[in-house]
Amino acid sequence: MISTGAKSTSNSIGQLEHTIDILVREGFIKKIRVEPKVQNIVSTATVNSKIDLNLVASTLTKLTFEREQFPGAIYRSPDKENNAETRMIFSEYIS
Repeated sequence: MISTGAKSTSNSIGQLEHTIDILVREGFIKKIRVEPKVQNIVSTATVNSKIDLNLVASTLTKLTFEREQFPGAIYRSPDKENNAETRMIFSEYIS
């Protein structure tokens, strides 16, 4: 089970517990003790600029942008210490 959209770790855990309570109440599962694990942290930033994702994709290595497949550019860090990090860039402006 995954919780998304929470503003804090405790809120995310609460969402999972609430969902389990509903499933128990409706008879889908038996009551269980939840041992949640935080596995991913997501942060966002608004840069208030139009970004040409086609130009960015043709300039930066480790960045892919396929408008037909996904509406954002995906950047994977070339730094070996941060190889698990992925960034997504979305823009309303696409040339």
